[in-house]
Amino acid sequence: MEPSSDAVLPELPTVLRGSCRCGRCIYTSKTLPVSITFCHCVECRKASGSPFLSFGLFHNTALHFRSTHHGAEAPIKQQPSHICIDGTPIAIRGSYGSCGSPLFMRYHCRPDGTSVVIGLVDEASVVGQLPKPKEHIFLQEKAKWFSVYEDDGLARHNGFNEPFQNRFKEWVLEGCPRRADTPERALGLENEIVGTSGASGVRSSLQFGANGDAG
Repeated sequence: MEPSSDAVLPELPTVLRGSCRCGRCIYTSKTLPVSITFCHCVECRKASGSPFLSFGLFHNTALHFRSTHHGAEAPIKQQPSHICIDGTPIAIRGSYGSCGSPLFMRYHCRPDGTSVVIGLVDEASVVGQLPKPKEHIFLQEKAKWFSVYEDDGLARHNGFNEPFQNRFKEWVLEGCPRRADTPERALGLENEIVGTSGASGVRSSLQFGANGDAG
């Protein structure tokens, strides 16, 4: 399930709150995540220091990030230097500078959604029930020392799932446009980007594996 690009959310109450390890970066959402995914790719493993990283997919209009750095609360976009941005040709990752917590991932081919690290959720704040995890992705890059339970009931993919592959291919055919809320455009961070990773390129030069999964 994907967030709709045409969705216009009415004014809704906050149903979820999350924060980084030091508590200075806070996010709230007016909707629960559309889905939860476990990503086993090398970059997510290195970003989290764990065998996989768990993401919840949210519609952009439901999310609000803010910082309480130095005791003064303000939207993240007014305090860009506190967010470390790590970019690849297909996506950007955000982490909080004060404590290093990974925050989110935003793909250029999905401009209406943001994948937020679901482990940041303060569970006592959740109104309703979070969806059960949907799938494992990038199992072809899974840590060899880690075993995935055979009976966990989740879909399994060696790369991206098929709907995302189709979205990704369409994005490539459109000329790989950058999403409007990338730091360089929306936040004016040409001089604020902390690091640029070339590790993945465009997922192995946009190659797709024999079974149809992105490689």
